[in-house]
Amino acid sequence: MHHLRHNVTIIPQDPVLFTGSIKTNLDPHDQYQDEEIEECLKKVGLWENIKDNGDEKSERRKKIYSSVDESGGNFSLGQRQLLCMARALIVLIYEFSVNLRFC
Repeated sequence: MHHLRHNVTIIPQDPVLFTGSIKTNLDPHDQYQDEEIEECLKKVGLWENIKDNGDEKSERRKKIYSSVDESGGNFSLGQRQLLCMARALIVLIYEFSVNLRFC
């Protein structure tokens, strides 16, 4: 049951984001590499719209660790939905591809 809960995701019409960073919203259990998160953000078309927060050295880290305000208030509704899609996509791409390799 624990494994199932970590691998089930939804794409809500009313997107839910948590205070923290983009990384913690997409990968709350810190299971994925920054490159994998970047790829998912690119696939949903959100990578170019994320503003750098200037806290880190590399462009990727600046974008992935950009802050998310309470309830995602610093993103538009469409951007919040895209972040939820990226959250679901990372599970689909990387979790299922790992399982397919072992079949």
